[in-house]
Order: sequence, then structure tokens, then C-alpha cells
Amino acid sequence: MLNDDNLDRIHKMVVLYSLQHLCIDDYIPVLTAVYTLYKNKKVDEEFMFTAIVQHLSIEVIKNYNNVHVQKVLNNVLPLLKEKAKQDNIKEILSGSIWKNLKTYYRESGVPMPWTCD
Repeated sequence: MLNDDNLDRIHKMVVLYSLQHLCIDDYIPVLTAVYTLYKNKKVDEEFMFTAIVQHLSIEVIKNYNNVHVQKVLNNVLPLLKEKAKQDNIKEILSGSIWKNLKTYYRESGVPMPWTCD
């Protein structure tokens, strides 16, 4: 559905949000499809970034060391125009965001967002 040119941005965003609870092995094809759409200028940078940071899940961040996640993020990195987003991707790739999130959720007592394990 993300590849459907008849869907407007809002409907594609609904599709994207509905897929964010997939486990990483199932979400990688989604991430790859969004990367391809972004590279072909069919979705904007904000849409691509939303697919990566997953506002409803943290599977990409948690699986920063997955070879497929690293490949997509490294491909996206030079295409991003905003330095803040580039820096965020670099922090995901380094594992620092995952480390900080684990510490935050452990120390704060706030429930961690949904993940597959």
C-alpha cells in the first residue's frame, strides 16, 4: 500500500503507523520500501524519518546492530537534508539512543513502549 501512488500522504502515514508494531524482521521490508520511496522522491524526509524513529514502537532503535537496519540507515544518512536528523540516525547506529532509553525506562519506572520481546 505504501507504493500506491493513488494514496495521499495522510493515508500513507496511517498505513505506516499501522505497521510500526511489526517485529524487526517483518518491519525491515517496510523500512526498505519507505527508503526506496524517499530516494525516488515519492515521500518526503519527514515521512522517511517517521518510519525510522517509529513513534509507536522502538524496534529500529532496539535493533540498531541488525545488519539490515544498519544498511538502510547508512543508505538514508547521506540523503537527509536536516543535520539534526542525520545526527539522530548516527546516534541510532551507535546504539547510544537504545542505551539511553533502557536507562531511562529502568530508572523512571515509566513502561517501555511496545517491543517484540
